[in-house]
Amino acid sequence: MTSPCSICSDYVQQRKLEFPGEDVTASDAVHQDCSECYEYGVTESQLCSFCSHVRPYHLLTCGCVRDIYDGQFTIVLGTPKELQQEACAFCRWCLQVAQADSRLRQYTINEEKVLHIMRRINIENMEHRRGGDSHRADWHTEIILYITSKSSRFVRDSVNPQYVMLGHDKGAQRTLPEADSTTLISSTLANSNTSSIVPPCIDWAAARRWMAVCDKEHNTCRGDVGTGKLPFNFRLVDVQLESLVDAYVEPCLSFVSLSYVWGADLSHDGTTRRHNLAFLKQPGSLRNLPRMIRDAMEVCKRLGERYLWVDRLCIVQDDKQDKYGQIRSLEAIYSRASLVIVATCGDSIHSGLTGINDKCPREGYQIPTGVFGFTMVNKLSGFEKAIHSTWNERAWTYQEVILARRRLYFTPAEIWFECLEGHQRENGFSAGRKSEKDLGNRLRVYNSGRVGTTRDDYEDYRRHLENYSRRALTYLSDVYHAFHGIEDAFYSEGGTTFGLPESDFNRALLWFPYDWPGLQERTLEPDDEDLTLPSWSWASLIGHIATCNVYGSMDGRLLQRGSFYCSLCEWSTCIEDGSQQQLTRRINSVNDDNVWKQLDEIWAGQDPAEKSHFDSFVGVPDYRQFLALAWTKGCIEADVPDDLLLLPTVSVMSAEGLASRWPTVGAFRAEVQRRTHHTEDPPFPPSIRPGYLFARTQSTILRVEHDGDKEHLRGDIYVPNTHFSIHHTQGDGTIIGSLLGTVEFRLRSTAASDQAVDVDFIALAVGSMPVCVSKKVDSESLKRNRFYRDRPEKLLEFAQPGIIVMAVRWDGPVARRLALGWVTLQGWADSKPSFRTVVLA
Repeated sequence: MTSPCSICSDYVQQRKLEFPGEDVTASDAVHQDCSECYEYGVTESQLCSFCSHVRPYHLLTCGCVRDIYDGQFTIVLGTPKELQQEACAFCRWCLQVAQADSRLRQYTINEEKVLHIMRRINIENMEHRRGGDSHRADWHTEIILYITSKSSRFVRDSVNPQYVMLGHDKGAQRTLPEADSTTLISSTLANSNTSSIVPPCIDWAAARRWMAVCDKEHNTCRGDVGTGKLPFNFRLVDVQLESLVDAYVEPCLSFVSLSYVWGADLSHDGTTRRHNLAFLKQPGSLRNLPRMIRDAMEVCKRLGERYLWVDRLCIVQDDKQDKYGQIRSLEAIYSRASLVIVATCGDSIHSGLTGINDKCPREGYQIPTGVFGFTMVNKLSGFEKAIHSTWNERAWTYQEVILARRRLYFTPAEIWFECLEGHQRENGFSAGRKSEKDLGNRLRVYNSGRVGTTRDDYEDYRRHLENYSRRALTYLSDVYHAFHGIEDAFYSEGGTTFGLPESDFNRALLWFPYDWPGLQERTLEPDDEDLTLPSWSWASLIGHIATCNVYGSMDGRLLQRGSFYCSLCEWSTCIEDGSQQQLTRRINSVNDDNVWKQLDEIWAGQDPAEKSHFDSFVGVPDYRQFLALAWTKGCIEADVPDDLLLLPTVSVMSAEGLASRWPTVGAFRAEVQRRTHHTEDPPFPPSIRPGYLFARTQSTILRVEHDGDKEHLRGDIYVPNTHFSIHHTQGDGTIIGSLLGTVEFRLRSTAASDQAVDVDFIALAVGSMPVCVSKKVDSESLKRNRFYRDRPEKLLEFAQPGIIVMAVRWDGPVARRLALGWVTLQGWADSKPSFRTVVLA
């Protein structure tokens, strides 16, 4: 330990130096004798008195500091206003780095808040590829410059502070685990200069190398070529002849696709129309194009590709049959492309791709400094931040990148390559320590490497729906078209009905919106006469959509969203055949059996010796027992089997007995059908329209009341705002359930938000209530509702049987959705619901 330094003590008192804890003082770290620092010639005359004394080059980069203090500490530099007046080369460099990052990521720096640098230690387990399962601990130091922003262009409700990672080339190269040739990020690091910065122009040799490695060594990428049928009017841009060519041939030509933002310019500049189609097929006709397309053609030439597909040219924009024929084939077009060029830089067709040649160099967002005798430089952002742009906010671009096998992203600072095996980036110095396999841009995640045998496309489909719903459309009428490619990838055979996949219809109906203040109803324009937006479809709202999950994995979100077990409805819809006669068609939700198969796999995988806890199925009733219990309480319109009836102290049949009796949803419905003797309602009203649903289910009236609290978004894991509680219309006001989300109910309902209102509800499905709802329910209601009477009090909120309900508003003979919610099974039964045929518009 060194003798206490009064100057260091003053800096600590002024909070210019912050060393949490009492194991080491600032003096110990600052004045530590360090052999590493002797090797470098620090230019003290260029530093301010603060930097000269505290030696940031030592504190932030020397290993001996880590040896005496492995916690995080902070060096406070000053506000941007103060640093602008500072002569210190290091302080000025930090300010320049902050300014460059704010330009790159488009946020505004708060000039009144201090910049500060934090050093922290991360410990990772790095696996040796040779040597089986052996691991070693790997320590590495992170240096982070924190910047407080006032506003951010691309991150809504951005979290302060913003931050920039800093790096240096002091000392030996850090040790990396051995990597095989398919490890994209690691191979870049191993071959990169530690302090390299991105050059003004793109490294085309690197881009060609990435593609070659992927072609040669990535079996997953080679085997994921789309098999969809290209449209008969398929065209491509020949970048050599500079013209359009007809390309409807099999096997199809190798081609590249472009994903970009059209922008606000709605002119016909650089578009194919019926009057110029023949001309654009003449060699040399595509020489005067908007910059984005010209640059994409240049990229193709640099990569050795001859053909390019770009919607603006390859679709005849004023030919409705041609346009929508190709839109219906987007899944085939983007999945069969050898590469998709992703233009995340710029916000229009005129923006172009920076860095493709020396006529359009990139701005230098990395700023090196050598004031300490070695090089320090800021690292560029990771992938997620790098692609924050106007492109990343547009709805059409979502499916374009998801359907692609390989993508080459053009960001303002560098290019990124992405395939099914991971990411590659131009600036190896900024790369992470190990390859990030981001799952957000993969078409299929749920079935990849999953334990179990049941394939469930809906889990991937709903992930994409949630992501897609966050994005914006210029034309609201495109809401179905801009997502059709992903729908086609999963449901090309069964199809979709107004955005909901028919083979998973019962689950897909259980969506609800995030509580964003900007939630809106999607309204039709005069030109949208062919568009239908049923209230029960997610397409009826503009805003972020959430969906119910299958309760089973250890993912904590499932406890918040609840779990769908079995639908209580069998839905039908209207058929248009051109005649005056009303025809209906049963929607065959055949994949309901997949839910049961997955749940059976989950239950089979539980360890009976494991101690029961909230997210385990040990000691929790089987989902079939929930369904049997719902039947005994009158939720199914059929005679209750004698052997399912409850005795005062005995629960329904055992899980094993029910699994043998109802191995599938079909077996359960067959028994219900045999015991059904209900009388049909009067005929449907004469004004049935496309987009109407029909089903026979229970209906009742319950009271809805707001608790007075304000709605808010709670972190990255979506937790519905359950501020509208559900009660019986008569009684002591006991809470029996809650709506999922408050903004939708306020948006669709005509009731005053501060008053209790009686609302019509229909029953949709049986499931396990989400914890965010059961926490709102009164404990006495939970005790009456629980399956096992001896369930511990601490687990009372978990594994509660519930009914997923829809609040509706009757408009004459038809009902329109108001919101989704949950009610306890016992609370629903006590409301005395009655069966009726519901027409849902």
